[in-house]
Amino acid sequence: MLPVPNPQHGPLLSLYVQVQGRADSIKVRLYSQALNEVAAFTAAGGSGWVQVQGHVPSLPAGTYFVLARGLSGGQASTAKAVTLLWLP
Repeated sequence: MLPVPNPQHGPLLSLYVQVQGRADSIKVRLYSQALNEVAAFTAAGGSGWVQVQGHVPSLPAGTYFVLARGLSGGQASTAKAVTLLWLP
């Protein structure tokens, strides 16, 4: 998974997620440095490198952990995590 560009500023978060096989959807969660979930969204899936975008309003500037997981047929893939720098 790649947050491109990094740093980013809102309200739109953009990631590229590499999907092994095919995913019906991709669930993205953002966590603060204290590991509190601060935002979450589900985007359309695909296969290979998939661009994922989601609306994350009111996110303060800081460093966040982004976790993405592909979902297919009710089964979840292994989650991938990256660090994201968010600017106002």
